[in-house]
Amino acid sequence: MNTAVLKPLFVQTIQDPRAAAQHVLDMALPTQALWIALSLVSVVSSLILAAILRASPLPPGDLGLLVGQSPAYNAPLIFAIMQWGRVVLSVFMLFWVGRMLGGRGELRDVLAVVTWLQLVSFVMVAVLSRTDGFTDGRVDWMRAARIGR
Repeated sequence: MNTAVLKPLFVQTIQDPRAAAQHVLDMALPTQALWIALSLVSVVSSLILAAILRASPLPPGDLGLLVGQSPAYNAPLIFAIMQWGRVVLSVFMLFWVGRMLGGRGELRDVLAVVTWLQLVSFVMVAVLSRTDGFTDGRVDWMRAARIGR
């Protein structure tokens, strides 16, 4: 798998998520590779978030106190393990709930789609925080867009 495959799939995920999910499933990636990829993306994204929090000044007031006491700030490895556990639990919960609702998908299918979505999320966070850091004007732009809804 290379950027010639991943870039169009990333765009398709944004424009037509159902078709992108089907494309991911059609790749028939080995289950072991999917578990490794999910673990890697989950832990690396957690550690990057922890690094961003450490590199940025804490906000004033209660929010700064809350961030300073969070595992992402104080114990990044524990935070990464917690995030990994959360995403693994999510895979199983989505599979079980899907089965209870009459779904016929396999655990490997859920794992493949969740892994891909975790990777897309990781890339989006990396793009948002890439140039000037996470605390630049992009955050203000996102807040303004959210308030404008």
